[in-house]
Amino acid sequence: MKRDYTDDKIKVIIMASVMLLFCSLVRGGELPQRIISLAPANTEILYALNLGDKIVGVTTYCNYPPQAATREKVGDFSHPNLEKIASLNPDLILATDLEQMPTVTALRQLGYNVVVVDPQNFNQLFDSISLIGELTGTKTYAFNLNQSLQARISKVMRNISAVNRPRVKIFIEISVNPLMTAARDTFLDEMTNMLQAENIAHDLPRAYSRVSEEFVIARDPDYLVLTSPQARKYFTDNPVWQRTTAVARQQIIDEINPDILMRPGPRLVDGLEQLAERIYKIPPR
Repeated sequence: MKRDYTDDKIKVIIMASVMLLFCSLVRGGELPQRIISLAPANTEILYALNLGDKIVGVTTYCNYPPQAATREKVGDFSHPNLEKIASLNPDLILATDLEQMPTVTALRQLGYNVVVVDPQNFNQLFDSISLIGELTGTKTYAFNLNQSLQARISKVMRNISAVNRPRVKIFIEISVNPLMTAARDTFLDEMTNMLQAENIAHDLPRAYSRVSEEFVIARDPDYLVLTSPQARKYFTDNPVWQRTTAVARQQIIDEINPDILMRPGPRLVDGLEQLAERIYKIPPR
């Protein structure tokens, strides 16, 4: 997949982080041996880089791969336990942004090496994988993983281009109470573009926005992509939604694990392939 950096500052920050953090972590040629992951996506990246044996702690939200369940738990995503983290004596902690920044600050003040990994698009995901590979001595694994992911994305896009079908419109449900969707600057919006489809909420100003029933009905999506458990009932039990093509034709996609649509890790490409299968009948891989 072609790399297209639209924000040079991001690239500079990432590369500077690599240099500073790699220098601080590699002492006398030693690489990190005790890693804690505070985010499910980071845990998935670590396992994809064959670093499972180096992981000594994860959050209660880290449920993939299954081996992650065997690692010590250091609290949930929003409230990691500092005492538990300290007891595991980590030499590298992978965190994310959002509500974890107070924890990140506290851990750094205690002298721990904390790397914040928070990709907002696929190019940044590939850079995050490269960064973790650089910090852990798994650059070759990271390179091969990125090459594989990019090749799979390119294959999906080529296969869709070969399908003679009008551009479809998609509504992505994030929650139904309140009704929220994914707009621009989200992985789901980028995946919609890769699918050569139109996210009906792309032009909304916030990445995750509240919308009204009237908004969705007026834009008449061809497909609904649902991410919460009770969403299908919400759309099928209310007759007003029959006014949309998606519900009238029962083109509702709710059987894809939401983790592979929303976690910023390698399995996002699985999500892309499964969406392509549901919409275009293109078999995955």
